[in-house]
Order: sequence, then C-alpha cells, then structure tokens
Amino acid sequence: MEAALKNLLRQKVTVRPYVGVDRYNKPTYGTAVTYDARVTFRQRLIRAADGQEKMSSGEVWLDGSATLGTLDELTLPDGKVPLLLRVDRLADEAGGTHHVKAYLA
Repeated sequence: MEAALKNLLRQKVTVRPYVGVDRYNKPTYGTAVTYDARVTFRQRLIRAADGQEKMSSGEVWLDGSATLGTLDELTLPDGKVPLLLRVDRLADEAGGTHHVKAYLA
C-alpha cells in the first residue's frame, strides 16, 4: 500500500461478504474481515449502482486489496451498518487497483 494512502486510513471498518439468501429470503453473509479505512460524511448526489441518482451521506475509502461489493454488509467504526449505493475500484498508474471507494446511503 502506498504510504500516503496508508496515512489516510486511520479508522477500522468490518465487511461481511454477501453469500446469498436463506430459505426465508433473508441475506446471508460470510466471515467478517476488518480493513483500515477512511470514513467521511458529506452529502452529495451520485449515480448509484442501479443507475438511479441518489443522495449519498458519506464515503468509505479502503486499500485497493480490499474486497467489497454493494450487497456486502459494511459496519462503520460507530457500529452503524449503512446500505452501499455504489462501490468504485480506482486504478493506479500501472492499471491495478489503487483504492476502493464506497458511497453510503
């Protein structure tokens, strides 16, 4: 991880990957993984993963090695579990993933 990015990621979030649904159509999740993160709260209008314009309440930045999708369960440092509107994987100069940015509902 790049040193400048590492210096920004001073908080911890927990991600439980979406696995599917149970027989009651309730989401099921895999084993939780904790990541260093930067969590910011700022309202802004974004285009969500479903193509609709929606108001985002904040953003979570993770290192590029993090695995995160819009159906996953993300727990913030304060224990809240927001919906994820969109997850972007931003590229570095070499074409790899530099960081992951998730937009919160």
